Amino acid sequence: MSSHTPPATSPWRPVALIALTGAVILVASLGGAAFGVGTAERDYQFAPSDEAWPQSLLPALETPYAAPWSVSSAAGRGAMAIARGRRSALRDLSAVAGAAAITALGLCLLAAGIPLAPVVGAMAGAAAGSSFWWRSLYWTPDAMSPLLAVLAIWAGWRWLETRRTALGVGAFAAAMLATAESPAWVVCVPAAVAFSWSQLTSRSGRAAVVALGVALAATALWPLAVTAAVAKDAAWPSVAGVEPPPVDTWAQVIDPVSTSAATLGADLAREFTPLGAGLLAIGVAVLWGYRSHRAGVALLAAACLGWQWWVPHASFESVHLPLAMGGWATIAVALRWILQTLHAR
Repeated sequence: MSSHTPPATSPWRPVALIALTGAVILVASLGGAAFGVGTAERDYQFAPSDEAWPQSLLPALETPYAAPWSVSSAAGRGAMAIARGRRSALRDLSAVAGAAAITALGLCLLAAGIPLAPVVGAMAGAAAGSSFWWRSLYWTPDAMSPLLAVLAIWAGWRWLETRRTALGVGAFAAAMLATAESPAWVVCVPAAVAFSWSQLTSRSGRAAVVALGVALAATALWPLAVTAAVAKDAAWPSVAGVEPPPVDTWAQVIDPVSTSAATLGADLAREFTPLGAGLLAIGVAVLWGYRSHRAGVALLAAACLGWQWWVPHASFESVHLPLAMGGWATIAVALRWILQTLHAR
């Protein structure tokens, strides 16, 4: 009696397809930047026509607007060293970082049981969305923070399943590095603490999770201190007649805070499209159906929308990073629910 044995590589096919999708995203980002797709008014960090005060920031650090100790800054210096000083290597690094973050997100969704088609759809949407498209075209000081955040989520998830100390330490370290580069990631802390609390039974474990959450929240203050230090140490005297700009000068690259439901809805539609915003609502409803996840879903949704409402964000980002990545992941959940509903009929 003969039996059919599936190929040994079959379990890796979804992973390979996700990796291929990530490679296509990388090529598209590199091509978009190389051909100047939409970069004319955005890629101003290195423009000689820019005002004197932002130009004077560049000598302060080897990579513009980044702390010298940060992962993004170290990666930027490495990219420029490999490219023998070519400054546009930072732009290429941004494309690599963006594609890597989206690929890591896709792998996490696949590991969570989301079918391949919704995962690839969410990856494509994230790559074409306003936030990640601009991030993949030119340098940002927190270029590596999305990848670090996804790694933190994966390691934390695996730690809750296995209780391996190395995974717990890695999750906290990656989360701390991501939050130190982009304080927006602090919105994930309440939901992470609530979810971990529900999975742990010992008082010591719960107390440790709360303490780590407080430490991460405190870390979010660090980027503000770094920004102030960069402004203070920049080479203002080297630019004739230039004085340090007032605090509100930074608003040149900051969008106004969303102050109405209409503005918030427009931000969501710009990032996810109106159809995607509808799928986002469906995904939230699906996640709300899991009773054990309700506290985490409520805390994460409230924190993401609250940050979007009250905190200014960069002009090239329709929404902040956690809302962008969490939104596209939630859309993948909605697509899975739709596929399951259609197959059940």
